[in-house]
Amino acid sequence: MINSGLKSAMFAVIGLSVTTPMVALAEPPGVFYSWRESEISVADCIRRGEAALEAEGMENISGDTTSVAGRSADVTALFVCLDHANSTTVMIVVASEDDTQAVRVRESLKATF
Repeated sequence: MINSGLKSAMFAVIGLSVTTPMVALAEPPGVFYSWRESEISVADCIRRGEAALEAEGMENISGDTTSVAGRSADVTALFVCLDHANSTTVMIVVASEDDTQAVRVRESLKATF
């Protein structure tokens, strides 16, 4: 049998879980991507990706040896450049809470690249 103190504590915990308000979560962003093979080096891919991000007006552009990313008030975009024997795989990833804006930026980056 459960003693009265433990029983009260159990009901208090159960009551807390039922009456505690849930935290509202933000809508996850839409993520859109595209990729292709290109006969350029990874370094050239990074340079071209950086130039495309700048042309799109992205800020805080930064990267490493295989990727470069930037963001605007509404969109985050990333170029990933992967080396293969005779080519480089170029992947563009764009995320935004506004799907229409994300697709527009992705297509603009593809065209500028």
